Amino acid sequence: MQYKRSKKEIEYCEYLSMAIKKLRQDRKKSMNCLAFDSLLSSATLCRIENNQNTPHITKIAQVAYGLGVPLSELIIEMEKILPKNFILADET
Repeated sequence: MQYKRSKKEIEYCEYLSMAIKKLRQDRKKSMNCLAFDSLLSSATLCRIENNQNTPHITKIAQVAYGLGVPLSELIIEMEKILPKNFILADET
């Protein structure tokens, strides 16, 4: 059975993927290079950066490692672009 992501989860992961892409481009790394440095497959990194899945924290930590930044810096970068009024919980 395939996991169905909520709209809020998809939106939240969009900000994460934007932060990853920004940091990758700031460091002038290709996706293949970042995948190699992160110890991830190119396909996995592509799915993360294109917001096609919800990565586990271990995968996010691997991406941060590949970028040469602490995990906290990646999260801070994401929070910079996250709207101030963003709430992850789905409204019911």
